[in-house]
Amino acid sequence: MLEINNLAVTLNASRGIIRAVRNVNLAVKPGEIHGLVGESGSGKSVTARSILRLNDEAVSLYDGSISFEGNDVMSLKRKEILALRRHKISMIFQDPVTSLDPLQRVGNQVAEKLRLAGTPKNEIQSKTQSLIESVGISPAAERMYQYPFQMSGGMLQRINIAMALAGNPKLLVADEPTTALDVTVQMQILRLLKKLQKDFGMTIIIITHNFGVVAEICDTVSVMYKGVIVEQGDAESLFEHPSHTYTKGLMAAIPKSGPEQELPSPMNGNLVDPLDSKISIPVPGLDYVRTPVMKSLSPTHSCAEEISTVEEQ
Repeated sequence: MLEINNLAVTLNASRGIIRAVRNVNLAVKPGEIHGLVGESGSGKSVTARSILRLNDEAVSLYDGSISFEGNDVMSLKRKEILALRRHKISMIFQDPVTSLDPLQRVGNQVAEKLRLAGTPKNEIQSKTQSLIESVGISPAAERMYQYPFQMSGGMLQRINIAMALAGNPKLLVADEPTTALDVTVQMQILRLLKKLQKDFGMTIIIITHNFGVVAEICDTVSVMYKGVIVEQGDAESLFEHPSHTYTKGLMAAIPKSGPEQELPSPMNGNLVDPLDSKISIPVPGLDYVRTPVMKSLSPTHSCAEEISTVEEQ
């Protein structure tokens, strides 16, 4: 369904040139939930936003390709991109409060997404109520007339999910959808996403820094470091046999419960650049672009070659 090849995104920011994404190769199959994991600044959100061309293109330079259902996303015109967002790909953002208009009733905001998706005018009211019910908010007939300030953070995120479902998308991109929520509500939202994926037959990409989220709902996972994917595979294999030092470090940093558990272990900071010339190769035909050498650990699990410390180079 989605294939990303050698994606690089360079941003012209106020503080200078930022190579936010340097080389991403990713394939997502129909019907799966794929987790994109990494620390803040690793390039996850920029990669996710690139799929819908949501980065500020006045200050963004793209290299590589993004293909959705065989169509080159990078070559689409503005009208075509808007149609893609309305009907085929939707996105859930991490802060449910800032994602909604505080001056509009939540039902009106869901209805607006339905209108943009081409829903007939005489069906919008009933479909708005149905969507709000589908994300577990009841009584929907009353809640749809409330304003955002009258709802909790968890309910607001459910409204955001309802809006994302308005166009009956084939791909749902969720950018850290549980970050701003408490632990109990996080679990409710994750289970809701998994249920909706089954009910609607969607493909989901979930962006997170939390391996607990991956363990809860993901089928496959890619680990991202410094704008590059350094390990990827099915979730079970990656949890049982993490290979890259960065993946192991992320897992070691997960807090564990119980009186006998030690504190999370911080990474030592000696990780080498995954595009270092000793462990990467040029992309054929593009000598200025390098890609990690990926070693196969199993038919469904691969990892970038690495050297343990910079001093060993």
